Amino acid sequence: MNPFIKSVLVTAAATLSLSANAVVITFGGVDPEDGSYLTSALTPTNSINPALGIFNETFDGPNGGCQVNSAAQGIDVSGNFWLTTGSGSGKAAAPANDSTCYASGPLNLNNGGQAGNTATIDWTDFLATNLPGKKINYLGLYWGSIDGYNDITFYAQGQAINIASINGSVLNKTKLNGADILQFGGTSGDRNDPNTNRYVNLWFGEDEQFDKLVFSSSNYAFEMDNLVIQVAGVNETVPAPGSLALVGLALVGLTLRRRK
Repeated sequence: MNPFIKSVLVTAAATLSLSANAVVITFGGVDPEDGSYLTSALTPTNSINPALGIFNETFDGPNGGCQVNSAAQGIDVSGNFWLTTGSGSGKAAAPANDSTCYASGPLNLNNGGQAGNTATIDWTDFLATNLPGKKINYLGLYWGSIDGYNDITFYAQGQAINIASINGSVLNKTKLNGADILQFGGTSGDRNDPNTNRYVNLWFGEDEQFDKLVFSSSNYAFEMDNLVIQVAGVNETVPAPGSLALVGLALVGLTLRRRK
């Protein structure tokens, strides 16, 4: 076998394996020019696009003020959190350069642990009604002053999802911790460091797609804005990790066909 073709096949197989069993993380978003500084490249104007399976939460009311705008979409958002702007409350700090509303939790710290210090976003009923049989394969959020005591747990049909690895780093746990993000750079809790105030993109493998997530923090605070999801298989506009491997396989097949 041609060494080049063999190399492409091996790379494609490895990438396909990764996409089925691991979460792939990328950093970076775009400026929606609404004062929130960073959002997902899937929705550069912070607009909802149901036809493409893209839904977001900006925490901004249509007529000013802060509100959970996912409620109007039929998405269940609940828990020990609050919406605010700016910093200096002693409970939260706006993600760097974000002058709009954002969410922070907990509102009231439960010093007994994380059990009461959670906020939940549940798409289960929303998906069952609007996109039956579908799950979510992408989460993006502007995560402010990332702390090692911030956690996200993902669920599918009521079961916590085990995240096998993230970008090659073995996790094998159900909680994605702020420290898992900080390993790629940043100082825990820094309010200005761009590596600690990142737009985080998480692409989920086939076995790790979810329908609910729970944010938790054992201390003040877990700050976030411009939370974006994409539902798998609904006219996806950006190739998920693994798609390039399929393209590689197709090219190899075409090359082999031409040489017959």
